[in-house]
Amino acid sequence: MDRHVARWPLAALYALSGLLACVSLAFWSASTLVSHLHVSNFEGASGYAAMFQLPVWMLLYAGIFIVAYVLWLRRRLWLLATATVLLLFLAMPAISFIVQLALDLDISPGPLGRIE
Repeated sequence: MDRHVARWPLAALYALSGLLACVSLAFWSASTLVSHLHVSNFEGASGYAAMFQLPVWMLLYAGIFIVAYVLWLRRRLWLLATATVLLLFLAMPAISFIVQLALDLDISPGPLGRIE
């Protein structure tokens, strides 16, 4: 397979795995910071603190992954493949969360019944 042809699907997989890795890393960073700062659990305050930090952490990690792609990974195919595998490994908590949500989703049957 030509290197230029293989680069585009691998770059798309890098982008998808990078997004899911951003979710995992942002959740881990926000929950670690909230537990480190000893935010009160009174009426779910720590949950709100983590929720408001998630977009900031996601943007930070997404920026890091985009800069890494632009500066280093797009030039060498083996670096891009290695980074994609590492990001898929980091994305496993987000992937398992999405799969768990999909399995727990209970859709009530519509007028035609349940679609299976």
